[in-house]
Amino acid sequence: MEQQQNVVTGPTVKPNFAAMSKSGQVDKQVLQSSLNNFFQLIGDLLQEGPNVEVDLHEFGKFSSINRNIIYAPLNKQKPSAFQGKQTVKSLMEIGSS
Repeated sequence: MEQQQNVVTGPTVKPNFAAMSKSGQVDKQVLQSSLNNFFQLIGDLLQEGPNVEVDLHEFGKFSSINRNIIYAPLNKQKPSAFQGKQTVKSLMEIGSS
């Protein structure tokens, strides 16, 4: 039987919540609790299974493959799926521009 260990670590860089809340025009406490809740939710999802995907729409996407977390920012150059079929050539042209 596999033994689970919970490891709690602090952030390696302390976020500047005051500056972040000012630039986002949000109350500092609201921003801080929202971010803490968000990362707690990701941790809870990762405990449920090794492969998780959290889509943040215009903010990108968090993916977990075999419990390795990857952040993928939104690629605004990537064509939308609603544009219909794409050829490999047109996708390569978009990638080179």
